[in-house]
Amino acid sequence: TLKMFIHAEAIAGQLGVNDDDLVAIIRMGSDTDNNFYQYEIPLKITPFGASFDEEIWPEANEMIADLKSFGRLKIERVSSSTLPTDLYPSETSEPDARLRMKGNPNLGNIKTIMIGLKNRSNMSKSAELWFNELRVSDYDNEGGWAAVLNADANFADFADISVSGRANSQGFGSLEQTVNERSQEDVKQYDVISNINVGQLLPKSAGIKIPLNVSYGEEFADPKWNQKYQDVRFSKDDAEAESSRDYTKRRSLNLINVRKERTNPEKKQRFYDVENLSVSYAYNDTYHKDYVVEKFVDKNVRAAATYNYGFKPLELQPFKNSKYLSLVSCGNCS
Repeated sequence: TLKMFIHAEAIAGQLGVNDDDLVAIIRMGSDTDNNFYQYEIPLKITPFGASFDEEIWPEANEMIADLKSFGRLKIERVSSSTLPTDLYPSETSEPDARLRMKGNPNLGNIKTIMIGLKNRSNMSKSAELWFNELRVSDYDNEGGWAAVLNADANFADFADISVSGRANSQGFGSLEQTVNERSQEDVKQYDVISNINVGQLLPKSAGIKIPLNVSYGEEFADPKWNQKYQDVRFSKDDAEAESSRDYTKRRSLNLINVRKERTNPEKKQRFYDVENLSVSYAYNDTYHKDYVVEKFVDKNVRAAATYNYGFKPLELQPFKNSKYLSLVSCGNCS
């Protein structure tokens, strides 16, 4: 809530000022000409000789503006098809409206605040005004919650699965954090990782080893504020809800060191045996979208092959039988 005390009184010797002749205005926005919110308060005049606080600072002159109403006015303006360059609502259609706007202001980008006065009478008026203690109160100090989940399952030597998840709501944070430092979004995330020995499905005599690693994860983040309007609360029912939401998906599939092991150790090894070869394959992709990025896709594919065979060394001993070069004959080249 935006609040401020305002005092207004006539000037001695000048033309009298009546209640509601003058209207205090407060403009807030990125500028004061084309993009601003304007709050108006018809002023009650304090009589001369007043000494009580209630008379000097009348309750009717206190500005109490619900900041949520600023966002609601913006949605209302969009629904009315009023041009952003026009003041909404106009002074002719709703002369007693307290809140107006022009352009595309948002409370997250306030750079200028202007305090002024408007004369609604048909004559020139002179008055003395005090504006005191412009402030924000009644912060949204609602706390949040968070949860973490981890689970593991093992299926003998065939497969194991790990599941993890976390979630936190808006307002969650540590005790020493201020309101603005706490979480400003609802986050839900989960990941599933599995290691599977696919080779176990084949006969043991085949000696096939196929280690498979698979993972899948998603993250959803719903912001506190609509990303298009910035000062309008996010709602899943809004037309812009899907574009305001952050979404990330991660997938991976890995085949690591796929090979055929030797099942007959007595069989002579050959350089062309399939057991000498092993292959690996890795696929990873990430998909992300948010209000700024419509679609981001990152894909990585890797493949590798390894050949391993121990050839019999070739020995060269040209001076093996020479009785004159015995020292040289002790060396060999392989």
